[in-house]
Order: sequence, then structure tokens, then C-alpha cells
Amino acid sequence: MAQPNHGPPETYASAFVNQSGNEKLNRQIHVIISSALALFLISAFVLVAMLPSPNERPFPHVVIRSPETNLVVVWGDGGNGDKSSLVRQRFRHSKGKYVGTEVAKTEVPKETLKLKEKPTQDIGDVGDESNSGDDVIGQDDIINYDDGEISSDESDAVAETNTEADPADDVGNSQNETGDEDGIISDEENDPNDMVYDDDETSIDESMTPGDDSRLIHVLETRFMQNQPNLVELAKARLHLFKTICLPTIIHQSAWGDFLWIIRTDPELHIEIKEELVHILNEAGALTKKDENGKEETLTYVIGSNDNYVVSNVTAINVQPFDIRAMLSDALSNPETIFAGKAASMKDLFDDISQPRFENDVVIWTRLDADDGLNRGFLAYIQDEAIRYFIPQRYRKKILTEIYYETQQRLMALSAGIPKEMLDKRDRKLEKEERKKAMAAGLPTKPPVSDAKVIIKNVYKPPKWTYWCAGRNLDWFVTDPLHDPQHKNGTVFPVVHVNVCVTPGVTIALRGSFDPLEIPRLDHDQIISYLRPKGGPLCGRTGRSVFDIDEGGARSYQVDDGSCFHLVTVGIAAVRSRTPTSAGMLGVNPDFTQREYIRKNSNLTSTMWKSMKNEFRISDRQLVETNLYFADHIYDIAMENARGQCTAGHSCKSSAKDSLQRFVDLKDEKGVGFDVVNGRIVVSENNMTPK
Repeated sequence: MAQPNHGPPETYASAFVNQSGNEKLNRQIHVIISSALALFLISAFVLVAMLPSPNERPFPHVVIRSPETNLVVVWGDGGNGDKSSLVRQRFRHSKGKYVGTEVAKTEVPKETLKLKEKPTQDIGDVGDESNSGDDVIGQDDIINYDDGEISSDESDAVAETNTEADPADDVGNSQNETGDEDGIISDEENDPNDMVYDDDETSIDESMTPGDDSRLIHVLETRFMQNQPNLVELAKARLHLFKTICLPTIIHQSAWGDFLWIIRTDPELHIEIKEELVHILNEAGALTKKDENGKEETLTYVIGSNDNYVVSNVTAINVQPFDIRAMLSDALSNPETIFAGKAASMKDLFDDISQPRFENDVVIWTRLDADDGLNRGFLAYIQDEAIRYFIPQRYRKKILTEIYYETQQRLMALSAGIPKEMLDKRDRKLEKEERKKAMAAGLPTKPPVSDAKVIIKNVYKPPKWTYWCAGRNLDWFVTDPLHDPQHKNGTVFPVVHVNVCVTPGVTIALRGSFDPLEIPRLDHDQIISYLRPKGGPLCGRTGRSVFDIDEGGARSYQVDDGSCFHLVTVGIAAVRSRTPTSAGMLGVNPDFTQREYIRKNSNLTSTMWKSMKNEFRISDRQLVETNLYFADHIYDIAMENARGQCTAGHSCKSSAKDSLQRFVDLKDEKGVGFDVVNGRIVVSENNMTPK
């Protein structure tokens, strides 16, 4: 059982100085987010401690109450409130051929959807990919939500919250007060002054949607030791991280078997490392499975290639990004580079997607480095969202033909996870101030914006391509078990991202008929700032994917702001390992804000450890073993990582090399250990912490 944190943890990486700098979307959205942060920073954070079994929804559904703001908001699960039906397109191997199964509505018994535990702990979310410039959203008091119905004890908590709220700020009992799409639509009666446009017969431009035989083809691409074939000590450490962090989160995906896992490594990878990588996958049952006819189906390929089809900083100019046929063709032309996986199965897939019907298919690319992991419901959620946006006529909900108008800045704030109630409260405050100024100046006052409902047409045309990335995540850090025996399994810290994408879970989907070369190839830290301001025309979409909700059901759909990007904020999506094996060496120690949250809310730690176990299927025993391995080999790992800096396709930062050199220099000290004092590594004689 993990011990709770008692003050700032001691980490190897505490010697590293974090970079700083903020990402801004534009002036207006920055004001919105900044206002949200100022209010949320005083609250503790919330995380679901228990993820349901594979038959249950992938992302827990909870109501969160913030006592500071008296707001009730929802973290959803990416589906309709009662989850009584589920539609998902599969791409399976059947009778020796990859075929798309027919999409049908599958009834799911409601009793299988109940959360088995009521989460009661809180969590905090801070930091970004470089541990700087991030936006923090925090809330207090988690309340379990079962199938859209609040239990009696939870109803009391919500009622108490609404009672304490200022009547002027009360958002009422609308179905739509959840901060997602339906947050746009009020349940109040229509005002005679409402502006209403003519209705459309359909909300979908069906001429622009794929055909009824559309399939999803999902590729998960992972890099391992590319362009670093002979750094054996570094490779061994990364193998430990792969086995402990990455592998269990993938083989326990609820969509396991419905995507193709491609692991890319250097063609000249050291033979012992290559064999161990394949052995780990085979031992875990990750390489193949038998179909209903007893024929082996390849689930995972290990390919000797330094090319990447989803990472932006590709090293080869002849690589065609996001082109699955080019990827398969390249691999099949060099079968000796297929270190694991059956070439025949790959050929079957290549032949099948070379047929004309491929133009109606939707190809999904998801990125995951070998030392990171994904929530076990993440890939199923992405597949579900791909159907929602690319094949809307096959989705379980009908897109509304009329929606209430929202400004683009407000939509961007909602899609970034800012609760609707917070924005409403801010708008009412601004309107009140404007009316007060107008009255003082003797000027006529305008009616409140909240009372001026404007309804607009909503004709939805699917995008040609779109991006997703994870918004709420966890960081796992190695520790020194000698000087920090309470954290033998490392430490975990929460992170939430509003203005920047982390690398694990970055996803791009495109229609089979679209030229992959026309998709913007963006670094993870450029995705949001580039895509959101440009809106839907960039990827050829119009309208918004907005739905009505079932009566009495809870809202959990991700807000669609009409752009070519979606931030996944419905659950804790990814876990990143932060160790001295990192190429860029950024964020390998908790930042100040993370440390402060844990110091002030030490009870959050147990909640995060539950999430690691239940949502990511990461073994505490393996974490202890991996942490101990790093303690025993830290200097050799750092030395080889320093050698690997600036190799093709990897980060080249002088600060990273300087940080690594600290470990190398410490190795030369005899009869000493090391410790962390005031956030920096120091030498300690006879294994005693210096004063």
C-alpha cells in the first residue's frame, strides 16, 4: 500500500530547473481561462479513484462540487447519460481478412454500468509538458454519479450546495448545467423576443459523410530507442519503464484487439535489447491472438525503422505522414525489419485497404511513447468520438438542427474544460457592471445576454481530419529509496492541460479519401495554439456536433467548439513517467505548484495511486522494482542519455546535457551518496543527508 506524501518528495530529478513560458490562444480566451484559474486555484482537485471493469463505461461519471464557488459540474464518460446503448465500429480480422463489422446498436444492461466504488478523494491538476506555462483547474468534493442518477446521499450534498449559492448566481435545475454541449441550451421557456431561424430537415450534410460501409482503422504508434541502437544501459532502463508503465495500460485497453499496435525501434538495435523487447510482449500475450476460427491474428508489430508516421519531427523526408498504406508498404518491402508480427497478416490488411471502399473508411493514428501509458478506456473513447465526428449518421445520438448561439471564445473555454456555470457567473457579473455604468451615465441599458437567446441553424459537415489530445493526466517520478523509504514505488503528481498538449495520446483521424500530406503536422506544444483559432474551415467542417439529452440523464459529451481539435477532459487520460531517461530532460521533477498541492493535500496521494492501479492497471510491485533499478543504475543511465542527446529525432537542449552531466560528475565521487535539498541534488557523505 502506497504511503501518503509527507512534504515535498525527494527525487533524482530535483536538480533540474524547469523551463517557463505561457501558451496563449488569444486575448479573449486567455482572459476567460485566467479568470477560471484564479477561482479554481484555491480549490483541491478531483480524480476518480476507481475505473469500472471492461464491461462498464471507460471513463467514470462523477459530479463535482466546489464549495468556494457553489457550482456543480460533471466529469463525464464520453457517452450518453444512462449508457443504455453503445455503437462502435470495429475493424477485426475474420477468416484471414481484415473486415469492418456492421455497426449496430448494442443494448447494454444498465446494471452493468454501476460504479462499484464511490470515489471520495480529491486530486489536483497542474503543470504542462515542460512543467511551465500550464493552466490549473481545481475543484473540491467528489460525488459519485451512477448512470445519470444521483443517489439520495449525493442529492443532499448537491441540494446543500445549491442552497448555499447566491440566488442571483443560481443556475437552476436544468438538465443542461453540466459544462458540455447542452450547457448551451437552457430548459427555460422560449422568450417572445428570441430570434429563431427556419428549421432544417436534417442537421447533417449527408453528401459529405462517408458511406454506410465505413470502417475505423486505428493505429497506435510507439517509439523505442530510435537512432540510439547501442545505448544498452539506457535501453535497459527504458525496457523497465515499458514493461511497468506502457505495456499494462495497452493490453488492458477496453478496445484491445480493435487497433493495431506498431512499435518502432532502430533497425540496428542491440540484439539483446531486441530479443528482450519481443520476449516481454510475447510473455504478456500482446503479439497475437486467435480469432473465432482458430487462426492467429497479429495484434502488435515490432518494426526496425527510424521513420515515424505520427510524430512531427520525423527524420526522413520521404516519409508520408498519416498514410497507412505507405506505412504498410514500406514495412512489407523490407520484411526482415519486421522483428515481431506476421508479415502475412500485414499483407492481408494492406490488400484490404487498397480497395476502393477504403475511401469511406476513417483512419486513426494515436501516439504513445514507450515510457508513458493511457487510461484503459482512452482508445475506445477515441474510436467512439471518431464515429461521432466522422460518421455522425451512425452515432447513437442525433445532432440538433438548431442550437443556441455561443461566441467562439466561449466555446473554446468550454471545450478546454472551463465549466459553463463559471462562464455564466462571469458574464452576469460583467453585464451587471456594464448596466450600472450605463445607468450612472444616464444611458439606456441592454437586456442581459443570458436573456437574449439566439437560435441558429446547425448543418453539420464532418471534418476531413481532426486532432485530439489528453487534457488531464498523472506524472510518475522515480525517487531515491535509500533516502526516501516512504516512496519506494516513486511518487505521483496530478497535471491538467488547457493550452498545450502532452505527447501521450495525441491522435489524428482522417477520412480515407483525404490526402494525408495536407494535414498540418504539428509538435505537441503547437497543436492547440495553431488549430483552435483557425476554426472548422481549416479541416473542411461546418456546424457543431451538439446533441439533446435523455430526460433525467446526465451530460457527458465533450464540448465541440467547431474547430479541428478536441481536448479530452472527460477523465484522467494519460500517465507520463518522468525519469532521467527522458530525451529532453524537461519535467523530470515535480514543479513547485505540484509539490505545494501535495504538501497541503497529502490525502490526494492515495487517490492517485488507486487511479494508477484501477484506471491504468499499473502494478505497485513493478513500480517498486523499476524504482529500485533506477536507484542502482542512475549514473550509467544518465551517462548514456547524455551520449544520446542530439541524435536524430531526439531533443538537443544544452540544459538537458548539463543536467545529465550532474549525475555523471557525481558518479566520480567515492564513498558518497546523494540527496535532495531545496530542490537540488547534493552529495552526502556516508549516506547521511547534509545539514
